[in-house]
This record gives sequence, C-alpha cells and structure tokens, in this order.
Amino acid sequence: MTVTAEPAGCTTGGASETDVTLGSKEYVTGNGNKSVHFEPSTIAYNGTAHTLTITLGTESGAGTINTVTSSALTLTLSGITDTSGSAITGSPFTSSNTKQF
Repeated sequence: MTVTAEPAGCTTGGASETDVTLGSKEYVTGNGNKSVHFEPSTIAYNGTAHTLTITLGTESGAGTINTVTSSALTLTLSGITDTSGSAITGSPFTSSNTKQF
C-alpha cells in the first residue's frame, strides 16, 4: 500500500510517500488480477501518543482477501519531517513476524 498524501500531524517538504508492505503475497489471491483497493484510506500521526494509524477504506477489486497466520509488516516513510524540519528517523521499520489483522 502506498499513500502519497501528507499524513495528518506530519510536515512534508513537498513530495512524501508512505509505503506499507504486509510481508506476504497471500493476503490477496485470485486468478489473474490480484488487486484489491481500499478507498478512501487515511493515515494519521498522533504526536502525543507517538502512534501512526492507517485506516483502510471500502474494499473493491478482483482479488480475494485471505487471513494469513503471520507476516512481518514493513513501514517505509520518505519525505516526512518533524516540526523542526528534520527528516524522520527509524524508517524503514519492520515488525516482528506476527498476525497483522
């Protein structure tokens, strides 16, 4: 999933991108087109709680959504700065191998 809008609570110096990789291609399966879209999706950062919340919108597309026992989620942020203009640190972040949903 790639989000190219500025996350609420973050400052960007122009182009920014948030990329979330779920660590498994088995979340969406199907013959031919394995594409599922969630629109409108949002991303927001809470500076007090230090949490990033990604909310998926309504599902559409030709793929079938499956449950995956475990995978390692990777979050990559680029072009996002803190309120002082410093580039965000800790990116990419990879979670432990666990059930994501």
